[in-house]
Amino acid sequence: MTNWGRTLVEEANKSQDQYTFLFDIKSGAGNAIAALHVNRTPNTVLMSSPAFFIRPNFYPNDSYYDIKSFRPLLAQCAAPLVITSARYKSWDEVPSDKPLNMAVSGLGTTTHLAGLQMVSKYKNIQLVPFKNTVDSMLAVVAGTVDFSVGFLAEAEAWSTNKGKGTVNILGITGPKVINGYPTLVSQGFPLLLSSINGVHGLYISTGANSDKKYNELRKILVKSSNTLSVLNSYKPDHCQPLSDMLDKELQDWFNVQTNLWKDLSSKAPKEQ
Repeated sequence: MTNWGRTLVEEANKSQDQYTFLFDIKSGAGNAIAALHVNRTPNTVLMSSPAFFIRPNFYPNDSYYDIKSFRPLLAQCAAPLVITSARYKSWDEVPSDKPLNMAVSGLGTTTHLAGLQMVSKYKNIQLVPFKNTVDSMLAVVAGTVDFSVGFLAEAEAWSTNKGKGTVNILGITGPKVINGYPTLVSQGFPLLLSSINGVHGLYISTGANSDKKYNELRKILVKSSNTLSVLNSYKPDHCQPLSDMLDKELQDWFNVQTNLWKDLSSKAPKEQ
């Protein structure tokens, strides 16, 4: 995801000289820190996973931002999540009678939501929050956790499927097989996992920016997002581009995402 952002910024800066775009990572609190900053700061854009929609539903009292105070600027792409393990090669090997742990990239995030679905089948799994998916993957590689939830590019960099790795890919979210990796739903996990794909987008505060500013930024970013370098940056994670969405379709997409993640969050099982 960081690579997507940096590539988009490079293309946006090359395409015009009206604005200078900078890529700044403000991680923490399941996206809430970044969202709060953008909501209060003119000339800033939020790039986020569905954590943007999920966090306020999981933690309404400490997210400190209202989804309704944002406007969608760009739908980027939709990527599956992946479950990995260095200790287990398949779910048939996973015990149900001993404590296990699974790394997720923070609480109130897409990986947290997916992890809760795994707990619904393996109630002996304890979710462990990390700062990001890179750190959670490294924890699997180091053997400090049994599983992690992350993205395919990170997983394949360590995967045994590549011949030299140490990590096994046990399944992916979403409705279809990708690169031969089976879906989690096809392996008996909850059907909701077919909908828990990482849909990424860009959002802007309605209170801190004018319609004129919104239109200027959208025009630049739509053009930049459809360049070959940006589209190629999505490929390692098998993130399906959404950036050709028409202006008149974007708000409807935003509303659908808001309702979808609210519904999925409400159906998430509680941790033991």
